[in-house]
Amino acid sequence: MTRLAIILLAWLLLLPGIWGCDWLGGGQEPKPPAAPPPPKPKPAQPAKKTPAKAPEPVANPTPVPQEYAYYPSGKPDPFRPFIVPPSPTPKDKKKFTALTPLQKLDISQLKLVAIIQRPGGSTAMVQDAGGRSYIIVKGTLLGRNDGQVSAISGDTVFVKEIDTNFLGEKNPVIRKLEFPKSETKE
Repeated sequence: MTRLAIILLAWLLLLPGIWGCDWLGGGQEPKPPAAPPPPKPKPAQPAKKTPAKAPEPVANPTPVPQEYAYYPSGKPDPFRPFIVPPSPTPKDKKKFTALTPLQKLDISQLKLVAIIQRPGGSTAMVQDAGGRSYIIVKGTLLGRNDGQVSAISGDTVFVKEIDTNFLGEKNPVIRKLEFPKSETKE
């Protein structure tokens, strides 16, 4: 039964395609007979010379339309948006800069892992709670409160942050990152 259904379905799908073929008599319609070629023009006779007549003036001339000119004074600009966002002021530019991964973390979430002291300047390595390590030097931006590494000493990293109180006053605060104290049982 299924074999018969498949064969019947195949014929139903192929029948419209076969019907359109030329060998069954269907398909394209016959082309109309070609039109007879246009008659050849007769050879031109020599033109007779006649005196030139002056053009007669037109009694009711049609008015020539003036070109349109657009004067935008006093009209709104059609290409300007209705709502214009305020332009950032120099104070707000700092808010629009992309934050580094260290600026997204609070200083209390970082652990000091290593300090390398060199004559050109010290370098420190800190690690976040996820185990990712970061190399910091003097001047590196660190912490959520616009912190910046101010100094790296033998076993401490000093970070200067701007702390804002409830009145909106900004006060600089120096925070320390120190090596974790080892817990040993005696």
